[in-house]
Amino acid sequence: MNIDAKVSTEIFRKDNPIILATNRHLATLLPVRLAYDAAGYKAGEVVARNTVSGLYESYDDGASSGLNTAAAILFESVEVDKFPSATGSAVARGIFGGEVFKSKLTGLDSNAETDLGARTIIDASGVQILKF
Repeated sequence: MNIDAKVSTEIFRKDNPIILATNRHLATLLPVRLAYDAAGYKAGEVVARNTVSGLYESYDDGASSGLNTAAAILFESVEVDKFPSATGSAVARGIFGGEVFKSKLTGLDSNAETDLGARTIIDASGVQILKF
């Protein structure tokens, strides 16, 4: 099943309030299984893979078990009601490569940029774009 086939190109318009990626053809979107979080997850959040559970969680540079190594950026929000239980998990799409608007990201720090192999570029309008 190609879960990427349902992605609307509208999400890539600069005036869309939830836009993340600048060039659709450059984005690598793959499914990620998220660990339960009572706050849910927001589009643009930097996530890391927990090496113990194998699930993705919010990136935390001060954590351990792999959570201190940024792996992807969430493409879509996941509300807490999408989790079957407090011990369950939910599937979402993560951006594993491409160009994203830096101002739309949460949890990004310089170490996360290094983990992602990212660099910041500035487009003609002065907008910062994270390319990874």
